[in-house]
This record gives sequence, C-alpha cells and structure tokens, in this order.
Amino acid sequence: MKLELDVAPEGTGFTVKAKSDLGEREGFFELDPSVKSRMYVIQDAVNDRKLLNNEFVEEFGKKLFRMLFTNIEDLFHRCVVQSGHVDVILNTEDPDLIELPWELCYDSDYDILLGADPQCSLLRRDRRIQERFSKIDYPLKVLVIISSPMDLDENDQYQPDPDEIMELMEPLRSLEDKGMVKLDFLEKASITCIQDKLKEGYHIVHFVGHGRYDSETSEGYLVIEDKNRNGKQLEGREIAKLFGINPPHLLILTACETSPLIPFLLPKRVPAVLAMQYTVLKDIAHSFMERFYSLLVRGDSLPDAVSNARTAVLLEEGIRNPGWFTPVLYVRSENILNINTESPLVIAEKKEVKRSDRIIDLLGVENFVGRRKDLWLVEKALLEDNLRLVVITGIGGIGKTALASKFAKRHKNEFSGIFAKKIVDPEMGVEEILGLLDQFLIENGEKRLHEVIGEIDLDRKLERLDQCLKRHYLIILDGFEILLEGNKTANEEIEKFLRAVLSGDHSSKIIITSRYGFTFTDEKAGSLVRTLNIDELSPQFSLQLLERLEIEDFETRVQIYNKIGGNPQFFEFFVKLTRKISIDKLLEDIIPM
Repeated sequence: MKLELDVAPEGTGFTVKAKSDLGEREGFFELDPSVKSRMYVIQDAVNDRKLLNNEFVEEFGKKLFRMLFTNIEDLFHRCVVQSGHVDVILNTEDPDLIELPWELCYDSDYDILLGADPQCSLLRRDRRIQERFSKIDYPLKVLVIISSPMDLDENDQYQPDPDEIMELMEPLRSLEDKGMVKLDFLEKASITCIQDKLKEGYHIVHFVGHGRYDSETSEGYLVIEDKNRNGKQLEGREIAKLFGINPPHLLILTACETSPLIPFLLPKRVPAVLAMQYTVLKDIAHSFMERFYSLLVRGDSLPDAVSNARTAVLLEEGIRNPGWFTPVLYVRSENILNINTESPLVIAEKKEVKRSDRIIDLLGVENFVGRRKDLWLVEKALLEDNLRLVVITGIGGIGKTALASKFAKRHKNEFSGIFAKKIVDPEMGVEEILGLLDQFLIENGEKRLHEVIGEIDLDRKLERLDQCLKRHYLIILDGFEILLEGNKTANEEIEKFLRAVLSGDHSSKIIITSRYGFTFTDEKAGSLVRTLNIDELSPQFSLQLLERLEIEDFETRVQIYNKIGGNPQFFEFFVKLTRKISIDKLLEDIIPM
C-alpha cells in the first residue's frame, strides 16, 4: 500500500497532505529550531567516528515523526495494520526539509523506524515529473565509476582504491556467472571517459568517490578527474548535464554529502538517485551496497531493496551508528528497476587463454595501500607514454615489490606472459638471466631463443631474444640493487642486456625494483627509462593499512604511526609482535627512527 505525503510551505510552517487507499488527512507543523543543531551532532559524530547516543537517536526520531505525521498518525497506523507493508512517498521541494534525515523518523507506538523496517519503505519523490518504466530482463547492467584523483587532500579520510571497490562488488560475481548481472568498471573518471562509457547503456551507474557540500552557498559538488588524473569539481547543474545524456535508471552516489545534487539530477532524465546525506564511512557504505544489490537482482523493488539494506546495516552496526540512515533515495516513479525474474539467463562464454607465468617471487604481496598514485605513474610510463622500462626505487620495506606485483596483477591480461625474478645472488650474470627467460619462453611455446642459448655469441642471443619479445611480455627484476656498484651495474653484460631490450623492436615491458637508482653508460638508453622513487606512506594511508592489519582502534593506529612512521614492512612486523607483546608495551619500547 502507498501513503503519499505532499509537504509544502504555508505561513510559518508546512502543510502535509496525506493520501492513501484508506483515505486522506491533512496536517501542519512548524520547523523546530533544535532540529538543525541535532543534525550538526550527527555530522560531528560521523566526522569523529563516534557512535550517537541511544537516547539522542530515539528522541530525534520521535520529534521528526511527530512533525511529519501530525494529525496523520492514525492513517499511517491503519495502512500498516491492513496492508502489512506501506511505501511512504515523501514529496517536497523545500530545501529546509530536503536536508532533514526523515529516514530516522521513529514511531514509538508501533516501534517503526521509517527508513529501516520490514513494515514500511520510505522514498522521496520529485513530484514534478512522473513516468512509468517497463520491467528489465536479465542481465542487470551495472557500471561502477571509481573516481580516485591523484591530488586528493590528505585530510580526506578515504581515497577509493579500485581493487578494494572490485572486492566490494565480488558478491555480484556469482550473479554475473549466472547471467543475472553484467558488471563493468571505469577507473578513469574524466568527462570524456564517462561520456563514452555511458553510451553503452546501463541500468545502474554507481559512482564511488568524493562529494562536498558548501554550507555557505548550499551547493553540492562531485569530484571527478581531469585529463591529468587530478581532481575536478562539478556542481549540480554540471553533474546533471554529464549524466543526463544516456542516463541510467538509477544513479548511485557513494560519495559524501551528495544529496544536494539530487534536485539537479532528477529533472535531467535520471529517473532515480541514491545519494549520501552525510559523510559516509567506507565500511558502512560497502555493507549497505553489498546487501542492496543482492536484494535487487533477486526481485525486491527498489524502495524495498534500499529499506532492507538499511535494516541490515542497522541490525549489524546498531542504531547508534549514523551509517544506516545516511543513504537517501529519490525517485521520479516507484516502478523503477523492476527485474523480470522470469526472463531467460544468458551466460557469457569465457575464453581461456593459454599462458604460463613465472611470478612465484611476487606471491604473498597482499597489502597494497596508499600507492594508487605510484601505480598510476607506472601505468602512465609503460602503457600511455609507451616507455620500455620503469625503475622503482626506495628504502627496504617501503613497497617496491608490492607495487610491481600490483601492476602485474592489474594488467595480467594485457601481456602474453609475466616473468618475475627476485635477484638474491650478487654474482648473477646475463647468461643465468637468459637461461631463466629461455625456460619461461619455452613454457609459452616460444623456442627461438632456445635454438641459440648454447652459443657463445651474446649479441646473437640478444637479437633472438628481441624477436621473442615481440609477443608482448612483462619482465620484472626484483631486488636489482644487489647487481649494482655505486650508481652503475657491476656487470657490463647485464647493462648490455638491458640496453638491448630497451632498443629492440618489440612491445615487451620491464619493471626493475631497486633500493638505489642507477644510470646507463650509454646516456641515450636513459631516455627510454623512467625512475620512480616511492616514499613512506602518508598518515592517511598509514592508518588505512593498520586498519587492514586489524588494528581496530583509531587512536591506537595514530599512536603507532606517530612512533614508527609510514613504512609498510615496519607495520606488518609490528602487528606480528602484538601477538606476543601488548601494543602499549611495544609503543613504550620502540625508539623512533
């Protein structure tokens, strides 16, 4: 059953006209000044990562309910009793009311939270535009746009990591395998990239990134990327123009304080918008979205999927956590995204590519945090600027191998094979490297190097290697500093090998990790090389890594960072020690470097 509430300004307050199959009612309320101050309490709690007080949540919820349902409460109760479930549709255009967390409304008589309860669903509707939508056959087409500008302010609590977002969507993979969902990702969130991708047509576009709200101008912004991968702010009208052409049925904005953008988006042909009313915590957003998608594709209506996902977060995290009522749903029609669960499932065939990788020396590198910009610089050098070699330098434990490993994992399917070797013998020569490469190439069906590997002539072997590398391989030499003397290679033949690969007629790429940089005797070779020096993690990413390493308390993470800095390997070693020694004792004993 539906209960529509039309709220409009009248004199010093607002009239509420309620309409349902069981009758109509009219109410009136004035905006209590304390409501604004309570909203600031909520935002402060989110910013400080603190829980709200139980009494605060209950009393604020009651106040909102009494305001909205003045003289209408009995009609609402009759709808609940007679139907079992009520879709409460809130229509208002007043900016003072739009920003209020009506999802928090609490009916104490029936113990109903309006935004998260099995007996009702709350959706906000733009009453100016209504249209009907047909059912959607499988697969549900979902595009996830990940905006992670390289120049984000370190005060931002969270920089979206594409791999982390892909892990969030992992529950959809099983549905994708069944033909129920088609899931695509867009990691370059520039205007042209978004426009081009939207042309493919999607039912849901899910934007993950940062939003901002300017309280002085009452305007919301979305942060996308410019052509240099730096942040670019778009205000409401610009966002509407961007997503209004080839619009999805539902636009999800998993970005902080994005609900002010909704009035601009709905009139621009975007039928529904799910945005965040407050700063959104990463873990809560992930939990909500995981549950929302799983319910939607199995046939829940859009309002029910949102309401039930809120309920799941509320039950998991508790009513004191603001995350459950942060998502706000606005629609132009209630029948958006109705899935035809009887439609046929077409399972896409997966093509198996025969290949053999030698990456055992990179295995075990799992914690990749705070190196998104460094990864992009490697990607830019090798894939966009089309250089042959990237040298990653930095002190021990700083994350050089993790960075090379992440590039290999991310771009595995762009290469015919990946060869990685950790260099541990300072006496390793070019013949041993060529021998290992020969074995790798044979495993990938390439025997031309093997035909000359036993010959003395190094030049002939390097010429043959060049021919083999035309198949586009990735070669990673890890721990290269062991082969250096000062800033030069200790072995002339090793340098000859590198120069031959650099100057060859092929498309393969090389990544070298080394504690120290080095130069070539032949200065021309250096023009095909880019050196990237990586430093300690910033405070933001240090805390993020410590959280991933299961240091749950925020203040404790801050203390650890302040004492030992931002070396990832030090963090991992520290956390291992906490299994035997208390954190307080370790912090007391540590001498800062």
